[in-house]
Amino acid sequence: MEKRIVVTGIGVVSSNAGNEKELIEALEELKEGQSEVDLYSTDGLVSRLGCEIKRPLRYEDECDERTTAVAFEAIDDLYKDQSLRDMIAENSEDVVFSFATSMAGNQNMMRYVNSDTPESDEDFVYIVPDFINKISSKLGVNGPVYTTMSACAAGTAAAGIAFDAIKSGETDVAIVGGTDALTLFSSVGFSALKAIAEDKCRPFDQERSGINLGEASAFIVLEELDHAVARGADIYAEVAGYAAKNEAYHITSPRPDGEGAYIAMKEALEDAEINITDENVYVNAHGTGTKANDTMEIKGIEKLFPDQPNIYVSSTKAITGHCLGAAGSIELAISALALKHQFMPGTFRLDNPLETEGGIHILGAETVHRPVDYVISNSFAFAGNTASIVLRKYAG
Repeated sequence: MEKRIVVTGIGVVSSNAGNEKELIEALEELKEGQSEVDLYSTDGLVSRLGCEIKRPLRYEDECDERTTAVAFEAIDDLYKDQSLRDMIAENSEDVVFSFATSMAGNQNMMRYVNSDTPESDEDFVYIVPDFINKISSKLGVNGPVYTTMSACAAGTAAAGIAFDAIKSGETDVAIVGGTDALTLFSSVGFSALKAIAEDKCRPFDQERSGINLGEASAFIVLEELDHAVARGADIYAEVAGYAAKNEAYHITSPRPDGEGAYIAMKEALEDAEINITDENVYVNAHGTGTKANDTMEIKGIEKLFPDQPNIYVSSTKAITGHCLGAAGSIELAISALALKHQFMPGTFRLDNPLETEGGIHILGAETVHRPVDYVISNSFAFAGNTASIVLRKYAG
């Protein structure tokens, strides 16, 4: 019998929310996380804005990297559910942990680069992959661990690895995690690429000019359905299928006609064995706010759904910022919450939306409450990496 896989736990922290409850409120109210960055000097950069977590991080003093400290905050939120924490502890040797990041290890790397005498500095620790050991220990898991660093598609690709681990019978429980912190390294890089918006980002707007970088962490528990039901788990949504591809078009630019995005979404739906006709579909778009991404993504969605009437699209990066390797993870959490609470987050600051064809509706600057049957969450990245994941409303 085909295994069914459900979401049974969510823990998050972002610039606009300190936990799952606050994230739901932020999505309902479209609370933005943009502010001036204080973590490092923004002199000479295109913009001083970013989606920085301003609240104090409880673990900052004990962690050698901000990325790890942010992850610890999200894990604490995940484990607010004591029954979930107990279940993970009981299955600690078998739980698969699939983790995504882009910037973990960067602070240690930069300390090494900037040190005059790194080899003789007894206080200097340069173990770039050490973050995964710390995070696994914080989770209390000792099973197989996978790390995914396929740039901004990493979070969704990591979810696919966890999904496959359960589907194949390797485990009944998997944890998907994604974490990235704001760094000078990434800010300089995206500024050099002219991808940063001078002001606040405006995904899918005719006047969009680029991204706002953000930082966040999300941890999501995936569980085999019978295992979840047997313990009386709170079920958010069902994960139906995914696809992780590479369009092999350009090192930094997406294919303009949206073919790569189309293939990722199409194959994710095929993996889920879903044929959408008149169901209500919400697409949590990659929606970075760059000229190139937003146009091609809409083209891909239009090609995928040429005739369907109820396809709604928005970008939550307008309020969370672009969280790089953690983008797919925080947006997977958002997608599950949208299904559980039956709402579709709007696209904040959307005044002049791109024109669309057929039944494609770009949601404006207001969250709407309406039936949601399926969510497709997209993550598209540098080097041609594409990933899409399909969730559906859990109906028993």
